[in-house]
Amino acid sequence: MVLDVLVDDAQRCATAGAREKKGGEPACGLTAKENRPTQEKFHCVGCGHLAHADTVGAINVLRAGLARREAKPA
Repeated sequence: MVLDVLVDDAQRCATAGAREKKGGEPACGLTAKENRPTQEKFHCVGCGHLAHADTVGAINVLRAGLARREAKPA
C-alpha cells in the first residue's frame, strides 16, 4: 500500500514536470518558440538570457513545485 502511494506520487510529479518545463524564460517569463533555436540551447528573444534548455526546464519545474507547496488547499 505504501509503495502504491509512492508510485502514484512519482507518476504525478513526472506528468507535472513535463507540463511545467514549458513555463518560459525564468527571468522575464517570455514563452516563445524562438527561445529554443536547438533542442539543447535556450536563448530568450526577449531578454537575451542564454542557458542549457534542461537548466531552464529544471528551474521552471522547481518554481512550480514551490508555488504548489505554498498554495493553500481549496
